[in-house]
Amino acid sequence: MKNILKNKKYTEYFPLLSLIFGIFLCFYMVNQLEKKHLLEETDINLLRASKSIKYILGNEYITSTMDNSTYSKEYIIEKGALLNEMSKQLSVDYLYLLVKKDDDIHYAIMSDTSDFLQKHPTGYYWESLKNTEDDSFELTWKSFDSEKPVFLNSSDIWGSYRSAYVREISKDGTVYIAGADTEMSFLNRFLSKHTLILLLNTIVTLLFAIPLMFSFRKLTLESFSLKKESRFIKSKDPLTGAYNRKNGINIFKNLAETFKDEESQISICLIDIKNLGYINKKMGLKAGDDIVKIVVAILKQSFRNSDKVVRLEGDKFMVILPDCSNNARGLLIKKLKTRLSIFNKMNKKIILLN
Repeated sequence: MKNILKNKKYTEYFPLLSLIFGIFLCFYMVNQLEKKHLLEETDINLLRASKSIKYILGNEYITSTMDNSTYSKEYIIEKGALLNEMSKQLSVDYLYLLVKKDDDIHYAIMSDTSDFLQKHPTGYYWESLKNTEDDSFELTWKSFDSEKPVFLNSSDIWGSYRSAYVREISKDGTVYIAGADTEMSFLNRFLSKHTLILLLNTIVTLLFAIPLMFSFRKLTLESFSLKKESRFIKSKDPLTGAYNRKNGINIFKNLAETFKDEESQISICLIDIKNLGYINKKMGLKAGDDIVKIVVAILKQSFRNSDKVVRLEGDKFMVILPDCSNNARGLLIKKLKTRLSIFNKMNKKIILLN
């Protein structure tokens, strides 16, 4: 892992990968918030619908003596169809009433179309919750004692639903549940559609964001390069790349302060081109610049990497040698003299370096 992080090839993609990860993280969070918002809106509709049933049927519909023969099939179909119309207006799928009888829970009425209710022998009146294989029987049983509305997901022989139960009391004091359902398949389709739209928006955002990311990265690198170049220009001699006079003197002062209380020594070596003015006059400024570059190259080759080559002015140079023993200094100076001697012999009577 450390090798991967050190590899420039991989680290270049970190900003882009971070952007993609961030966008998809936002997509996930927004999607979860939308799911929560949809569920909250669904629950509000279900609660409003549940509370409306007693006003549609009347609070005397449920009685303590109610059983499977209290209402006729024709009456149940009429009232079930009425509830079905109301469920459409209230944006839910089903409305119903539940009552306890002995150890079971029964549908006192269920909303649906007249044709659907007609096909069932009793119009689904007094249908047992146990017989419908409802997996929320225990929770439904407890809901009869709950003062607050109960929201739950449940499944039975007809499908899966999001439900709201409201505990009500009839005119003669009988406790019953007013319920409303929305099919989970509808919620899932709505969420899938919304998620798809959100995903497409995310992809479109990425298509615009990635080029912008590369453009921003390019501008950042160019800005960094310009700043680096600016710092280089301020600290280095633009012709040779050696430290300029101001920076060289600061380096020397800082090193002198560092080695002030130590036994190590700081040495300096001064070099000048005796006839640079003559060279510029007779051979041209370009030739003079080339000689200056050659001098700096000789100095860098002769001394250590830790030594600092400084161009004091046009034809004068200084080399700062930090933490250099007498023996080491002697060897370096000897090496420099040898290279200067070779250069002077090759350019006899034209260019002299001391």
